[in-house]
Amino acid sequence: MNSNRVKRAIGLAGITLLICTIYVLCNSTVSGAGFPLDDSWIHQTFARNLAETGRWEYMNGEPAAGSTSPLWTVLLAAGHLLKIDPTVWAFTLGIAGLILTVIFCDALWSTFQPAQNKRILPVFGLVIATEWHLVWSALSGMETILYMVTVCLVFYLLLKQAPPWLLIGGLTGLLVWIRPDGLTLLGPVLFLALWNSNPWRQKWKAVGFALVGTAISIALYMAFNYSLDGSIWPNTLYAKQTEYAVLREQSIVIRYFRLFGQINIGVGAILAPGFLWQLFRIAKDRNRWGMAAFLWMAGFIGIYAVQLPVTYQHARYLIPVIPVYLLLGFSGFMDLISRMSDQNRIEFVVKKAWLISIIGVQAAFCLLGMRTYANDVAIINTEMVKAAQWVAENLPEDAKIATHDIGALGYFTRNQIVDLAGLINPEVIPIIRDEPELIQYLQTNKIDYLVAFPGWYPLIVKETEMIYNTNSLFSPQTGGENISVYLLK
Repeated sequence: MNSNRVKRAIGLAGITLLICTIYVLCNSTVSGAGFPLDDSWIHQTFARNLAETGRWEYMNGEPAAGSTSPLWTVLLAAGHLLKIDPTVWAFTLGIAGLILTVIFCDALWSTFQPAQNKRILPVFGLVIATEWHLVWSALSGMETILYMVTVCLVFYLLLKQAPPWLLIGGLTGLLVWIRPDGLTLLGPVLFLALWNSNPWRQKWKAVGFALVGTAISIALYMAFNYSLDGSIWPNTLYAKQTEYAVLREQSIVIRYFRLFGQINIGVGAILAPGFLWQLFRIAKDRNRWGMAAFLWMAGFIGIYAVQLPVTYQHARYLIPVIPVYLLLGFSGFMDLISRMSDQNRIEFVVKKAWLISIIGVQAAFCLLGMRTYANDVAIINTEMVKAAQWVAENLPEDAKIATHDIGALGYFTRNQIVDLAGLINPEVIPIIRDEPELIQYLQTNKIDYLVAFPGWYPLIVKETEMIYNTNSLFSPQTGGENISVYLLK
């Protein structure tokens, strides 16, 4: 690595660390440190129990395949073994992941667009470092940032003249341990292994190495899940699809563009013309790597449009495609403005206006993202965490508690938790949207309390006694409710 590359990496790392630090500090003044998702506490609960007992379980003595990301859970468990505060350790991992993502994206840019990379200033790296979705995910306590790092590394390796196919296959298989949809990356890997100018013998050799590296990791992953509850995939894969099945009644076209629109909230919208122009250039030049990157991105969104078309939590499942989208969009933007002449008044104005718009929108959404992150954390802290802490202080430890959000409740209490979302109780999945059946399920299993937002289970709470309400401000301010604790009769 030359000195210029080292300077770029150090500079980008410093800027990324600074932005993340500002996000955390600003959030701390609102509701204290925490996570913007209750699911983050699910990972922490699995991680703590793994560190304490050496077993993969959500509640003591009960193995469960409710963790979508075993690798992320293991990394979090290291923090518990070292007795580091869970939020501090999760932030450390997340920020480190974002720094690596930024550095890999800068390296991707340098390789994909070498003619446009003569400047010392790492412009594209700065775009990635300040993209609010990515900062949000780095500080979410979730596996998303680890997923992005691996995706960016694989695409970087695929750009090499002699790609290390066994390593690429191993990383693709490793992605499944981070999130099951990581298997989609096998598509562009095989596409590039086969579509090149090498003799067929070398092509099939590359395919073989890639498949071997992937298959070993996936086989181990499936065996791991099967050993826990007899299924080769985690419960979350089935539970989420069942819970949001009603969304699949919409037109597939509407679903697709709703999801695609989510990753354009921010600078992506301003780079959309560049993205379309870059697609034209890729097709015209028969750029194999560009085709593979686009097809993966488009296919990834398509899979979610078909199976899980949810846009909540800033479409967090789709955040890993943002670096690829921005790379293509920024490449097209740079090519278009390079074609505009400063001597032509109209072209000069368009070029400057577009550039100023990109800078302004990126800065504005970086600040808005900071506010959004702080509000998301505040809702979790003042609803899920607050209710869980009340339960831990006021209800008996042998009480059986049902809830839709098991994260904070599982972490802060030692009660037996029954998961109405089906993540650790897969038997709930077939009746997840059938409230009369859920009532029967609660009665059969002799559940003592329900912890939930009232609007989620109107039939259940109608016949129960509310014994606690968080009465917090943040959730109602965004149109939501307060979590309540109900005594089931």
